[in-house]
Amino acid sequence: MSNELTPAYRRNLAATCRRVEQSLIELEELLQQQESPTVTRHITHSYSVEKRVELLAAVREVRRLNESLFHGLHLKTTTTDEKQIVNAKFSQLWTILIDNRPNALKGAGDIPEEEAMLIEKNVNEMVARLNYEL
Repeated sequence: MSNELTPAYRRNLAATCRRVEQSLIELEELLQQQESPTVTRHITHSYSVEKRVELLAAVREVRRLNESLFHGLHLKTTTTDEKQIVNAKFSQLWTILIDNRPNALKGAGDIPEEEAMLIEKNVNEMVARLNYEL
């Protein structure tokens, strides 16, 4: 193999492989779950156990092929410090929470006082915890 891909194309392929890998990880986690692990979103299982096993096998095969492409083309692995990821996620959460305080949602209609106080209290506690952790 000549390995004469342009640097731009190599970066694009590496990014594609990363996105594919992340989606496959999420699919694998979903298909292995026995119960929905979150409070805000309930996932109902609609596949039989046999079909889940079949889908997991397909996901794992695609993952193997993705890794083969990545390594076969000697694409560059990115290295990210976990602190960068945590700080970015905390900042994102902070922004989402601040933007949803009752006084920031004036355009969404009137919020009853009791609910406004509950929202404000909980948002403030979450923001304070996020600030503390950073």
